[in-house]
Amino acid sequence: MTTESDFQEKLQKSYLLLASNLKELNGKDQQQLEKAMAACNVDETIAADRDNGSFNEAKLQDNMQKLCMILSHDATKLTLACKPPRKPQDAIKMIDEMSNTLYRIIGFYYDIPSSGKENHQLDINTYRKAYQSLVDGLLRGVISLLVSFMDPAKAPPSMSSSPFMLSTAALWETCKSASSLPASNRQAVFNEWKALMETLTDAKHETDEMERSSNSDLDNGNAGDDTTAFDDDMDLDVEVDAGVAKKCASLVGLTHLLFQKILKRCTLSDKLMIEGQAIVEQVDVMVSKAYDLDPEDMKPVMEEYVQKINSLIQVASTCGQENDAIWFKMCATKLSGILD
Repeated sequence: MTTESDFQEKLQKSYLLLASNLKELNGKDQQQLEKAMAACNVDETIAADRDNGSFNEAKLQDNMQKLCMILSHDATKLTLACKPPRKPQDAIKMIDEMSNTLYRIIGFYYDIPSSGKENHQLDINTYRKAYQSLVDGLLRGVISLLVSFMDPAKAPPSMSSSPFMLSTAALWETCKSASSLPASNRQAVFNEWKALMETLTDAKHETDEMERSSNSDLDNGNAGDDTTAFDDDMDLDVEVDAGVAKKCASLVGLTHLLFQKILKRCTLSDKLMIEGQAIVEQVDVMVSKAYDLDPEDMKPVMEEYVQKINSLIQVASTCGQENDAIWFKMCATKLSGILD
């Protein structure tokens, strides 16, 4: 007869196995991962597509979305089977069913080929990243759900147990997010590029305000009214040199326009994504340092930023039409003029 002790032991074993999979997902390179998951059951047609170099991105998306719907239902059934008062035998059965669905999803993820692998020179890294993020979320969600049913004395000390209904709802939401999985690497890059543009939009607003503020401070200084210099309502924001603020605003504004142009006119790729991410990281550095450095020290910071923009322009020039290449060249000329 299956007992509560058997159920708790099943939870422990399942937790350890899933925690190991989570560690492998985030800690191994693709070759090691493929070897680790060699025993997983996967769709034979997808495996064949991978082996002959014609990987079907849309087909995998469809399979993953369907399996996530099944996993969501499994989570509901597991919660009903495991909540007190429970029948340990039924609860163990549902742990196995949900685990099998999850391992099928993991198996599909590891069927995504490596872009650098021989005979698989695919532009697919951003696509893989989107699916890795989903699998990571599913593993964490299922682990959290299992832990919520563990005996507190046996639960992993590194994890805080949430009420099982909260863990179930969180897993439902992660499964639901599969509906937005990209059907191709181009779509994956498009999604990520939009996110980069949101960050750039925030940076543009900040630099525009920086420029307005510095100009206002300059105007107030020229007015020569010292009676209000120490007014109680004085703006205590850190001042930015007016020239630096103007250049930062111009650079970020042109960057924003460049990103829009690329989104509309270029064939989106992993190479563009790499260059775009580097720029968005650098724009944050440049804007932050504008508040701390004097104009002379800001010069190399802005020059480095322009170098990264030029690197993006070089890649973008090969991804659009001839007329677009002319526009990108003009953009590069305008960039260099901002720092003159």
